Amino acid sequence: MSIANELVVDENQTRQNVAVRFDNFLLNSGKAELTGSFESAYRHVNKQTDHSNIVWRIKSLSQRIEIVNKCYDRIKAVAYTQEVMFTSVALRLKDELDLDKTHKAIKSRFKRELPELGRWESLTFQEKVNIEAIVFDAMCAYEKREDELNMMLAELVHQVNSSHEMNRKVTFESALSYYVRKIKPNRSELWNNLTIEQKHADIAPVYEYLSVKCQDPDLSRSNMLNDIKNVLESEGTHVKIKGLLSQLSNYPSLYRDNIKQNFRNMSFDDKIILRENLLKHNRNGVLAGQDKTFRAVKSWIVGNICYSTTDLYALIVKTEPQHVTRTAFANRLKRFAERESETINFTMPFKLSDEQARDLIRKQCTVLPGLIYKITLLNGEFKDHVYIGQTQTYLDSRVEKHIADALKPKNKDSNRLMYRAIRSLNSLSGGMRDHIQIMILEDEIRYSNLCARETYYIEQYWGDKCLNTHPNGNSTSGSAPTVFVTVSTGERMGVSEAIRYEKKLLGIDDRGFDARVTAFRARYINDLGYESNRAFSAAIRAASQGVLKRKSRVGGTKFKCGNEFLTSKQISLELNLKIGPNSAESKLSRLGYYQKSNFKMVNFYKVYQLDVKPYFDGTLKAPTTPPAKKLVPTLSDAFLTRWNINIPNNCAYSSLAKLLTASMGVQIHKGSVMNQAKKSSNGDDTFEEYLNAFLLSKTSQ
Repeated sequence: MSIANELVVDENQTRQNVAVRFDNFLLNSGKAELTGSFESAYRHVNKQTDHSNIVWRIKSLSQRIEIVNKCYDRIKAVAYTQEVMFTSVALRLKDELDLDKTHKAIKSRFKRELPELGRWESLTFQEKVNIEAIVFDAMCAYEKREDELNMMLAELVHQVNSSHEMNRKVTFESALSYYVRKIKPNRSELWNNLTIEQKHADIAPVYEYLSVKCQDPDLSRSNMLNDIKNVLESEGTHVKIKGLLSQLSNYPSLYRDNIKQNFRNMSFDDKIILRENLLKHNRNGVLAGQDKTFRAVKSWIVGNICYSTTDLYALIVKTEPQHVTRTAFANRLKRFAERESETINFTMPFKLSDEQARDLIRKQCTVLPGLIYKITLLNGEFKDHVYIGQTQTYLDSRVEKHIADALKPKNKDSNRLMYRAIRSLNSLSGGMRDHIQIMILEDEIRYSNLCARETYYIEQYWGDKCLNTHPNGNSTSGSAPTVFVTVSTGERMGVSEAIRYEKKLLGIDDRGFDARVTAFRARYINDLGYESNRAFSAAIRAASQGVLKRKSRVGGTKFKCGNEFLTSKQISLELNLKIGPNSAESKLSRLGYYQKSNFKMVNFYKVYQLDVKPYFDGTLKAPTTPPAKKLVPTLSDAFLTRWNINIPNNCAYSSLAKLLTASMGVQIHKGSVMNQAKKSSNGDDTFEEYLNAFLLSKTSQ
């Protein structure tokens, strides 16, 4: 029977009479907390009916009955909050299954089962009752499958602890933690939908993990490499730990089945195989029987003068415009010494000629042979794609250079296939080197034949799966310059190399000089129509003049402090302020000083006129941000419709910023949303009004 029939609603009753009868009915039903809510429910429900424009006194009997029943449902729905639902589910679980579950656990299951659910306040009473039934059934099913999973994991732990030869024991908590972190996120089907064979296969990796975990803790990678180093040195072969690590990265053939593995996840037997292969690989090598100090060579004799690597590089680089970096030069020196040590009587430091040193620093180095390598991607978007390259230094260093170049901020938007392929590995678990395979296709190649051999191998792999952007070896799609300019000495070189060359000639040590020259050159070419060489010369002059002007300035920022104008360092010393988050400028920024104070330019100083002392004596406090759970729910339905967003329950400022960013296509930061909240706490307008104004300003940009 409907509540309208219970209240005996007829055409002669006024709305006030119905409201009184409504409250009496709620009192008699034991729902006193709902009394006094008929009028607000009526205003809300009446807007949604097709007779909203008809006042109560001329509504028909059927329309009155309809609206009274809807008011009752609306009041029950408003009173049926999420907390009420969680309490009801917890009581049913306690009564029927004897389970004690917190609201937090029930809420977590509620969100997992109904991730696309809209705002709770917009649901009807019957919809909320149905959701309670869904959550209760989900909690029951979850407990049943968790019990079965826990029993199977406990059996695995017992099996490992009772049968393995090692003395180290594993715990059930470690097995459960590994399953939750590594296996559960990758399972597409529910546990209940799996067959018993699929369930056993699902937890099989847990057994492998436990087998590794219960091994002897002394068999770590560092201990194994130190043991290998000691064994080899006792046999007369001297190696370094860094060299062994490089071999682990570059030679998959050292592992079982020629597949590189993560050392932590390897079984005990696989680690023993890896150890034996490393020993076999390094026995009777090039360095066998040589003095171990050879590996530590850092000094070089050129022209009867002893130089460090850094000093030698600084000496030669000034006269060699087409040169490599200092790190590449150091690697070439080391590789050259290792190769020549069999024929040259080695002493400390190592001796080489001036021409050899100059050849090693040039980009076109002829005294060192090169090798051709292949990089294969094992996982990710570019799985099974290959890249063919050449190098005259260490292969490990060249691969690391590929990765570093791809991840540079200036290359983040580059469409070069190799860069895109490397960046795609960022989203995968583990290190990038775990998802690539490196193979030497040919080594000991003379420099004159290096490009030809690289071209030959690229042609073998050329196609959709090849990451090289050109079939020719050492093509301009790589690191070679594509635009050449003439420098002040008359030589021609690539733009980047030319900027560095002019920078050294001028003696400029300014980190932003290169970027300024590039910006000036682009402006002169695009806006003024300068020819490339003229634009470069003008850009060098403009950037160098800017450096001189900045050096001539002694200015900065000063603040009024009492009767004086002091810099931030002077204020920090006078007021004994710390450097960092509590520095003078940081504190002034938090307290909103810069928005309130005007400044004047005096002798290149930006001088703020507002006294800073009240900002440091504790009389002024930084405005606090009101909690999101207080302000976000106040956003109206009109606001949500206007910006096309759907706010979930307990929405934080960060979540609101992400929703607005996705809806508007413009980056909205969490700090910007919080600033509007701060303004509303101290201003005359509401949070919604401030946020609306801010979003409108973003869309107009």
